[in-house]
Amino acid sequence: MKNYPIIIYDSNCYFCIRILEILDIKSPVIFIGVTNITSIKYIVNKQRLSGAWAVINILAYNNNYLAKKIKPLYNKIPYFNLLCEYIYTFIANHRGFLSKFL
Repeated sequence: MKNYPIIIYDSNCYFCIRILEILDIKSPVIFIGVTNITSIKYIVNKQRLSGAWAVINILAYNNNYLAKKIKPLYNKIPYFNLLCEYIYTFIANHRGFLSKFL
């Protein structure tokens, strides 16, 4: 049995569901929808990632050009990871409002 990456997301969040649909992930992955989750989780190769780092890795796994460029910078450029997490947190905290634009 293969170990496919796992994406855990808030199944009560229209924004979360719609974003996953828009991403149209082609690579094999297991989706698990749960309620009352604070941030997306990505489990791959026994690593548990969350927040912006999870999103960047999901996108890179799906061969997203921008994510592949950002991924190596996340831990190399001082404070870049903090900026990414801040942006993720801002979006997560305003996902109800942002859902209106999807």
